[in-house]
Parts: sequence; structure tokens; C-alpha cells
Amino acid sequence: DQIMAPGRVGIMSAEDDPERMLKPRCRLAGADPRLINTIYGPPAGDESGPPTWLMLDQHMLKLEQYLRMPTPAPWRLLIIDPITSYLGAVDMNENSAVRVLLARLGAIASEHNMAVVIVNHTNKAIGQNSAVRRALGSVAFSDAARVHLTVARSPDDREVRVMAPAKTNLDLAAGMEYRLERTPGEQHPSIKWLPGYTTWTADELLLGRRLDADFGSKTTGKRDQPAKLSAGEWLDRMIGSREMARGDLMQASKVAGDRRGDILDALEVAGVTERVRAKRKVLRINRNDLGQ
Repeated sequence: DQIMAPGRVGIMSAEDDPERMLKPRCRLAGADPRLINTIYGPPAGDESGPPTWLMLDQHMLKLEQYLRMPTPAPWRLLIIDPITSYLGAVDMNENSAVRVLLARLGAIASEHNMAVVIVNHTNKAIGQNSAVRRALGSVAFSDAARVHLTVARSPDDREVRVMAPAKTNLDLAAGMEYRLERTPGEQHPSIKWLPGYTTWTADELLLGRRLDADFGSKTTGKRDQPAKLSAGEWLDRMIGSREMARGDLMQASKVAGDRRGDILDALEVAGVTERVRAKRKVLRINRNDLGQ
């Protein structure tokens, strides 16, 4: 387990402002902000125009040239968040096109002996048992990666996040858990890693239940001691105080054991608000009204 010397980090972020959000969070994690670089595309219009997003289908050569420029410290990490915002004209569902793009990113990683972290989101296939198949777009995003990590809230504790491997070519058998904590005087939260390893798998995280037990089962800390969840408890774990499309809920209940009748009965006794959003029926359930 070699610990490498500090190096430069390149961030391509379409969702968080690097100066206001990302760099302060990196500083709280112990990083040197001077080594963090935000990577943009070429200026719009003439050279005096504002920078544009770097589209990997058009500007890969410019990215390679930028990373080859002399720097005081070597490159260690490139983060692309999310990958779907930087594909340009590449169809994210086209397996061969995605593989070609990822192969070039892999060549960059090899040239600089650096890691490339690609952030992706999940699709809406709530009932899908495989975390690898829940990745948005082509399965090539997972197949071509050395490691595919899934990050989600723990079904045991909504304040805990779990990072578990969905697929790995490395010696990484189990994931870890962490909390987001506020430091007095700081605007941004910091990560506190919890001791030990998680017992949750990536597939279980996205299903919200254990796969080694009966319908909607939970455990008491040991994987070989499952305890039955009632339909109300299962609803509480799946939805809690969030919103969920009614169709997605029914699909998930089918995968969980096809006890849709029990789920519908639990919905009747729970405080359910139903509304239409984007032409879909969406449910919001009051946790306190669920029969436990």
C-alpha cells in the first residue's frame, strides 16, 4: 500500500462551483488548494472569450496537451463530474462509442501514472438487482473501469453514506461508511470515515434491502440472522420522507417479493400525498404514520 507524494488534481465539474464549493471541501479534507486545477475547454469565440466546457469528443487532444505542460508537481488525479455532461456528441448509450472515449482516458491515465475518476448517476430502473446495470447510459462505463463504486445512503441509518464496490479488478472486497459533519466556523461539511467495513453490497444499497434474506428483510448486524420487515417498515426504508413515483414503488415491491397487496394496504393506513409531476404519479409518505 504505497502512499504517493502529493500531486496535482484536475477537476471537470458541471454541478458544483470549483471555487465556492469544491476547493473549500478539498481543503477541509486536508488537500492543498494550490494543487487543485479546474479544467475548462477553449475560450468561446476569440481568445478573449469566456472558457467553455471541455467536450471529450472534440477537445481530447487539448486535454492531453494541457496535462503534458510542465508543472511543479506531477498529476495524480483527474475527476470528471458527471461524465454525461462532457460527452459532447457521443451517445452515452452506444457501447462502442463510449469504449473508444474511455480508452483514450485510460491512455491518459497510463501516460501520467494518474487515476481518472468518472462520476455517473443511476437510472430509474428501481427494481434492477445489479448496481452495474443501474449506471446511467452504456454498461461500458462500468465494464471498462477498474473499479465501479456505488455511493448511497445506508438503509440502516439515513445519516450514514456507504461506498461499496459494484465491480472491481482490484483487491477491494468490501466498502466503507462515512458521515458528513459540520466543523464549527466552516460553511462546508467534512467527511468522517467510520471504522471497519460495511456489510452492505452495492446491489443491496440500491435495492434498500438485503439480498440474502426474504422479502424486504433486514439484519441485526449479522448477515446470517435476518429479521422480517413488515410492509410498513419496507415502505419506510424505501421512501421515508422523500418522494417516489408510484410505478417505481410497485416495480421495486415486485423485485422484493411481489407482495404488492401488502404494500397497497400499508399505503392505505399511511399518510400518503399523491400528485402528478412530469406526467407521473408521485407519492410522499409521512414516516410517522407508517405502521411499524
